[in-house]
Amino acid sequence: MNKIVKSIIFIWFGSLIYAQDARFYQYEMNDLFLNPALTGDRLFDNRGLQINVNYRSNSSKNLVNGDASALGLGMDIPLGHRFSVGQYFGNNRAVDGSFNNFNYFASASYKIINSQMFNDNHLLAVGMQLGVVNNSLNTKRLYYESQYSPFSSSGFDQNLESGESFAQQSFYKLDNNLGIVYRYKIPDKRLALTSGVSFYHISKSNKNTALGELNELRTNVHFQFHYDFNEKMGISPHLLYTKQGITQDFNLGSFFQYNIHPDVFPIIGLNLIANKASVYQLGLRYKNSMFKMSYAFANRRNTAFVNNGLEFAYIHTFISKEQTYHVGDFDDKTNSINKDEKEVILSKSSKAGDNYYLLKLKLIVDRLDVLINSKEISKLDIQSELNKIIVEIQELSKMTTTERYLELANQYKQLIANKLKILETKIHQ
Repeated sequence: MNKIVKSIIFIWFGSLIYAQDARFYQYEMNDLFLNPALTGDRLFDNRGLQINVNYRSNSSKNLVNGDASALGLGMDIPLGHRFSVGQYFGNNRAVDGSFNNFNYFASASYKIINSQMFNDNHLLAVGMQLGVVNNSLNTKRLYYESQYSPFSSSGFDQNLESGESFAQQSFYKLDNNLGIVYRYKIPDKRLALTSGVSFYHISKSNKNTALGELNELRTNVHFQFHYDFNEKMGISPHLLYTKQGITQDFNLGSFFQYNIHPDVFPIIGLNLIANKASVYQLGLRYKNSMFKMSYAFANRRNTAFVNNGLEFAYIHTFISKEQTYHVGDFDDKTNSINKDEKEVILSKSSKAGDNYYLLKLKLIVDRLDVLINSKEISKLDIQSELNKIIVEIQELSKMTTTERYLELANQYKQLIANKLKILETKIHQ
């Protein structure tokens, strides 16, 4: 009888627990669920539309119909350099469908400081989500003590009258979420430190119903450090603290990626959820797509009510047409400047740091050409402009590019050196 009582207690109070927001093990694959300010965020690349899917399944063999699942589907896109929009669908089902939580949010973010736009090392963004939340309870799927049957394989027989008269319930309410993110990064060194805080379910319901008040305020505080050792290896330690009602989680982890091909990066990772579970991750990044799966092993003290869990996550990012930066023709096989020695096209798959570096070199070449070919600019003005260019060259000397564009960058540097000599001769004539 004690076991029966425990099962019924879990069904009711377990529903309340799962009525809170889902907990995704791979939260770094679900930006819109983590922080609204991450809408349209791309760590190192300016990209177009991005979609992500997270699915998690938990089950407990110790409980009757104790299966639970969570699904998250998000998409977002940058609109220019500062403003981004997106939308998020979430569905959290507990106790084999007896309780269900559905939410939909439209999301937007604004970059107060945009490191991608100005090649600054700092990014500061704020974000907001507005949407609707639905909580529903299907009492027909619940098991009651009066339905206990020693002749049933599960221990309960729903054909028996329960003697209870709990009505099915469904409750809708408007909701909103807020967040802020700060990032310090050095693109050419492939290093970034991201931190942020977000608040979900800020709105309170005017109706005093049990289902209406299940979505308590959720607070997220997150940190992530990303570093590429070289073109092949990278590591991303991360930390998430989540508090919702009386529940709080400390999720500390890291994943490591190593490329076995220019477009193929296997990923392994480990997360430790304090006093709850250890999560092992395995994934693959191929070009603009990333797939990861994880398996969580619950700590022994929790196995009575929460068993192991499996999660899948997928992200695909489409390249924005604005990223082509067509200014001429670039032979990707020979990495050479075309015949007029001034035009270049940056590959869609190139990195933001490469784009900025090569474009700056090309602009310097163009400015030097104007100074060389113009007969209306005085020697004094040429010298003044030349001094500015030299300062820019000194700043660019602190940067570098990936091996793919190293030969091209060296050709631009040689062009610049040759044109500086021509200008020096022109000034002293």
